Amino acid sequence: MTEKNWMTPPEPVPESMIAKTIHADIVILGGGIAGVAAARAAAESGVSVSVLEKQREDRYEFFGGEMGSINSRFLLDAGVEQMDPMDYVNEFQRLTTNRTNPELIRQFAFNSGETFDWFLEFLPQSFKDTLHIFAHPLPRHFTGEIGGVRNWNGSVIFRGKGTSWNDAMMLMVKRAKQLGANFYFATTAEQIIKEWDRATGVVAKDDEGNYIRFMAGKGVLIACGDFSRNKEMLADLMAELVDIKGDAFNKFAGFGRDGDGQRMGIWAGGRMEPGPRAIMGGIGAGGAGPFGGTAFLRMNRYGRRFTNEATWAAGYQGIRQPKGNIAVVWDSNWREELEYQAPDYGNVDTSHTENMARLEADMKAVIGTGADGGRVRDTYTTQSMPYTVYSADTPGELADYLGYAEQTKKNFLATVKRYNELADKGRDEDFGKDARLMHAIVKPPFFGFVSRNDRPSFCQVTLSGLVIDENQNVLDKNDDPIPGLYATGNSSGGRYALSYFTPIAGNSIGMAMTLGRLVGMHIAKLK
Repeated sequence: MTEKNWMTPPEPVPESMIAKTIHADIVILGGGIAGVAAARAAAESGVSVSVLEKQREDRYEFFGGEMGSINSRFLLDAGVEQMDPMDYVNEFQRLTTNRTNPELIRQFAFNSGETFDWFLEFLPQSFKDTLHIFAHPLPRHFTGEIGGVRNWNGSVIFRGKGTSWNDAMMLMVKRAKQLGANFYFATTAEQIIKEWDRATGVVAKDDEGNYIRFMAGKGVLIACGDFSRNKEMLADLMAELVDIKGDAFNKFAGFGRDGDGQRMGIWAGGRMEPGPRAIMGGIGAGGAGPFGGTAFLRMNRYGRRFTNEATWAAGYQGIRQPKGNIAVVWDSNWREELEYQAPDYGNVDTSHTENMARLEADMKAVIGTGADGGRVRDTYTTQSMPYTVYSADTPGELADYLGYAEQTKKNFLATVKRYNELADKGRDEDFGKDARLMHAIVKPPFFGFVSRNDRPSFCQVTLSGLVIDENQNVLDKNDDPIPGLYATGNSSGGRYALSYFTPIAGNSIGMAMTLGRLVGMHIAKLK
């Protein structure tokens, strides 16, 4: 890799500018999910911990709203079926074409359940009582796989005022502090200190511009998050994103962090994992809306169907369509069709009674709204995002509302006709969609939603980072561990490839929590 500006280390901070030195067994760079999990786990092991967090304490917050795990006592006691963790490992490695580190995926599979129960230990019962298990019970007609792709339910959703994911994590921080972990807010790590070949500490700057040296007796853990807000790193490392967005790339927005952790790791001798590098959101289109990834009929701006809608990556084909409208179309049998879907990330949560009642009410209210459409709220985000849905008595009328006219309208109607023929046959001869999800669009009123694949978009986070081994020890260019230097969470690599995959929804947070806890325990045990 040719060295870029972001890869060039800054000049060392002169000794004369160091205001003070703080010693701890473990210094953790970043107080996000993985960093806090590591801090609590290490403090429970009886070692001293310093956590450096860039955010101000009065603005401290966490990303996320749900955590996926396997075989936690919480899930099993609620009636979720126990699963073989190796099934998950094999499915994950298959989806990522074995580009991810199976040692890390195995650690998640075999330790995430215990970690989730560990996470819940300090939450009051009144908090636990508000938790909701996504897609439990499973959709009635889901048999464990669709088109050969397997999914399991294991995601627990944190919602509500005072019982959100952020609220839970704040209680985790409180617990880590009670155990002796010290948090330094508004403190930005800038340079990792190496003595000979070993990482021994970090130089950081507080919000008043003072340099502080934090020395680590056992190890330095990089847990600074992703690099989705660093345009230079995105341009250099995320080729698919740049190619797809083209001129709109400059308007692309990242919701995550700025790549401090990856850069410091590289300056200290580490390296980024090889591409293709994964991202959560940002390079897909042609779905979403209130029904998320549900496998309804999709059409491009020419009124033509373009993909197997039930594939886990239908959105990636959507973004490759001619720029413009992408329509999603269904009929009044939609409620029964949801019972065939997988419990995949973003799909409708048919098990959430309150949200389903709201969805049905919203859909009923759309009927008769004509060209204006009506607002329908989704069931799968903590914010319950509203989207515009159109309703019509005939497919032709719906085509008008969705923006099709003349030849594209003719194509639209021909596509619906062809889709219905294939559904009646019970065999998708065009794109191979699982026959169980091929439902004819024949019962009025008909519904549709329009997304676009030519507008500036966002990603939640990038999911690639420094190359690490099974102990999350950062590796150098010769694949040798750098003594004393570790990386976890979205600062580390080996966990995702190509895309965000959800055999169990919420596994990104689940993996951050699980691997963060494990690395905290590992470093604490070092002599």
